Amino acid sequence: MSRSPVNMWGIKMKINTEQFETMISSLDLELFNKIHSSTTAGDKRSLLAVQNAIRALKRPYTYLEIGSHLGGTIQPHLLDPRCSKIYSIDKRPPKQPDERGQDDYYPGNSTERMLNALKQVSPENVNSIVCFDDDASNIDRNKIADRPDFCFIDGEHTDEAVISDFDFCSAVLNDAGVIVFHDSNIIFNGLSHIIRKLRKRGTPFSAYNVPDHIFVIEFGACAIHKDDRLSELLVNNHIGYLGGLGSLLPYREFAVEIGSRSNKSLVCELEFMQGLAKASCGSLKESASHFMAVVRAGKPVELKIAAEAFADEMAGDNKQLGKIIKSLGPIPKSASLGFEPRHSFHLRLANCLSSLDRNREALEIINSIEKSKRFSPEFEIDLAFQAGRIYHKLGRLRQAANRFRLVIDRSLADDPNAGWARYSLAEMLLSRGKVDAGLAQLHIVASTFTKGDLAAATRLKIGAILAGRGKHQEALVQFESVQDAKPSTQRLEGEAFLNAGMSCKALGEPEKAIDNLHKAQTVFPARSEQGMWAALHSAVCLAALGKDAEAMIIVKRLERLRPRSAKVSKALALHSGGILQKLGRLRAAAARFRKVIDQCPADDPSAVWASQSLATILLQQGKRDEALRWLKEIAGAFSEGDLLGSARARIGSILFEKQDFRGALDEFRLAAEAKSKDKQLTGWAFLGMAECLKNLGRAEEALRYFAKSQRLLSDPVMLVSSVWEHAHLTQGAEGGTRAMSAFSRRIVSLAKRGRCSRELSLKAIMALHSKKAFDEAASLLKSLAKVIDLDERFWQYALAYKSKGFLTGTEDIMSSLEFLPPSEQAEWHLSAGSLLLDMGYDRDAEDEVRSALQLRQDWPQANYVLGSILEMRRDFGEAKARFEAVLEHEGSIERELWRRAIGGAHYHLACMSEQSGDVEKALQHLKACLEIIPKHRKAMKLKLSLISTAAPVTG
Repeated sequence: MSRSPVNMWGIKMKINTEQFETMISSLDLELFNKIHSSTTAGDKRSLLAVQNAIRALKRPYTYLEIGSHLGGTIQPHLLDPRCSKIYSIDKRPPKQPDERGQDDYYPGNSTERMLNALKQVSPENVNSIVCFDDDASNIDRNKIADRPDFCFIDGEHTDEAVISDFDFCSAVLNDAGVIVFHDSNIIFNGLSHIIRKLRKRGTPFSAYNVPDHIFVIEFGACAIHKDDRLSELLVNNHIGYLGGLGSLLPYREFAVEIGSRSNKSLVCELEFMQGLAKASCGSLKESASHFMAVVRAGKPVELKIAAEAFADEMAGDNKQLGKIIKSLGPIPKSASLGFEPRHSFHLRLANCLSSLDRNREALEIINSIEKSKRFSPEFEIDLAFQAGRIYHKLGRLRQAANRFRLVIDRSLADDPNAGWARYSLAEMLLSRGKVDAGLAQLHIVASTFTKGDLAAATRLKIGAILAGRGKHQEALVQFESVQDAKPSTQRLEGEAFLNAGMSCKALGEPEKAIDNLHKAQTVFPARSEQGMWAALHSAVCLAALGKDAEAMIIVKRLERLRPRSAKVSKALALHSGGILQKLGRLRAAAARFRKVIDQCPADDPSAVWASQSLATILLQQGKRDEALRWLKEIAGAFSEGDLLGSARARIGSILFEKQDFRGALDEFRLAAEAKSKDKQLTGWAFLGMAECLKNLGRAEEALRYFAKSQRLLSDPVMLVSSVWEHAHLTQGAEGGTRAMSAFSRRIVSLAKRGRCSRELSLKAIMALHSKKAFDEAASLLKSLAKVIDLDERFWQYALAYKSKGFLTGTEDIMSSLEFLPPSEQAEWHLSAGSLLLDMGYDRDAEDEVRSALQLRQDWPQANYVLGSILEMRRDFGEAKARFEAVLEHEGSIERELWRRAIGGAHYHLACMSEQSGDVEKALQHLKACLEIIPKHRKAMKLKLSLISTAAPVTG
């Protein structure tokens, strides 16, 4: 089946003429996608077949419809370039009678509403529609200027109305035209009258039924039944025939049993039917009074059914429904409804009980329906599907699979029940470890359904499987397509955004991850588990971008919310510890890690990572022996795997720093032999072995392990280290330069193939920068500019290298700088100045900072950096002026943003005051500094020194 065209981002595009021809010729139901239509999939397919046949005979053709309501069946004609005119006739009643004995309700029914909906389908063609808000019998036939070739009657479902509508259509119809009726299973008496009338007049015609409930009458030379697609439907007309007969089954059963029923039971039935009718048109108060009358009748099952129907119409209040059902107690096994259609109401009750996890009671009802064996083929499919779902919940997988296969075998491929059955079957296969078989079922569903909850849920499930296999790029495509499926609930979109964010995070694209995670946070409440996961992963991504302060704000907010989920609480403590560790708040970070260790078993992965992080903190604090003790405890808990490999590699790193190269070599060897699934971890172990062997003078072995590490490592920082050491061990500094060039070419090649993200590319430049290979870093930056979009972090390096002369011929990179706002240019100049200062080029750094101040005068951060440079060069006069310029913003509303610059300025002014002998002024500045930055160690040290010096000496 063809599908609506989409662009490169997966967004649905406008259907052009060529695409429409393909879709109408294949009877693509996507043509009905925009507006709801009260037609089945079979009805829609038959209507498209008639349209396709008519348009082949008539170029152009005119379409007339009686009973348009929302305009659902007008859609394909509005898109058809061969349809020149559309007439819509609908008297727009709030309710109208029906031959089945109950009224049909149409709340909010208006032509304006229909036209607004059709504008979303094809705004340029809406003017071709002529609307009449009246009964067809009241319309002057001369107003139908263009005689229609195709009339569709779907108005009031009474025999009298159908005959009247036919009389109007036959009077205005083209000589060779077709009149089509919907719901032939309801208005069959009216159709019989029409056929008798045509025969009595001697009018030549052909009449037939096509699936599901479409009745066609052809006139004159309009022999569309010879069209291949219509002919195929006629050959299989048993679908419509049996379906029509099946729809009468409840009335037959009702007639059989009505004689044995009491008047009280009949009154109960009547009240219940009236309640349903009132509820369907939104009259909830009136429906409630009818349902309460049923409740007062006192039959247990009838009470439950009434409560279920009432709760459904009251916006699905399952809590209230649960209370009612629980108060009524268990359902008697011999219970039977006193009114019909029995089975459909029983099935609704079973679904309701299942939603409340009362699956055994629901199964009893399902079994009682199955035993009766008195239902239509269509109902049998619904019954099998619901039975499969209940068996699945109860863990009876074989029975569930049998029911789902029955639904799949007896339904059309695009029947939603068949789709959900395949989806449920896939879930069962996945739960039994048959991932490939489950994935195959999901792909069948995804290829058949492109819109709705089923399509969205299927893409989510496929994406989750791919992400679990580490195929995050493919998973991301699935998650991003969920929004195009337009699910009915925001929950599915929120799940897609959350999963997409986590995949982007795994792919090393934190900015894109944050964007998706923020969208997820707009869907899920802040206190929900999904909302907390989205916020937590956002914090992790912000920390990866170096925005630790922003990440910590999110983490503190999450801690105040106190997650109920133990899993979220554990992850929060672990990640908050990592962020605090980056911020240098080691004591607070250690407390978070100890909390994780206390909450989890020793072999829990979270406890192991917390122990490793705690060991790292102990190393930062100089407590090597205690750190080693923690890591050895971890290593002793595992015999193989990633966690053992990581612990051994960390022990090796500590011993290497202590210059115990033999002990470190043994640990790195154990890490390499740990059968880790993480190639990076094994590569790190090989790199550690190579460096130990180099220091032990075993150069040939070292070279072999350097080469092994390079085949496994993808992280640019470690890879550069391996390439650098390998090159210097073999060919000296010149060889190292050549090796760096080869490394740069490799990164660019990967970026061209889409296998190296911006984040990894930036890491590569940073790694070269750390080795002071500035020429190579600049060359790599210039090459990457041709294959990826640079962001502000690349620009910082570009400006720094350009200022020093490493980056020549930069017009292609720098050309857009002049079009940026001055504030953004200023930020990049300041960042470039900071980089040049780190590189040891203080004069060039000063030039960049002054450029920033020219664009953004009185900027505290820029003045602070310039003051630091001038103080370092002992130009105290201007340095003091720059620091004082920073303090002019001390009372600003942006103080929180500039607090470190203001606090630092106070500290530097204190240092200069101390050097000039003004101790009192120095103490004032130090006091102000510590009010802003309470843990400024240098300020605290200087303050203690000044106080002890200034203290009077007593005898």
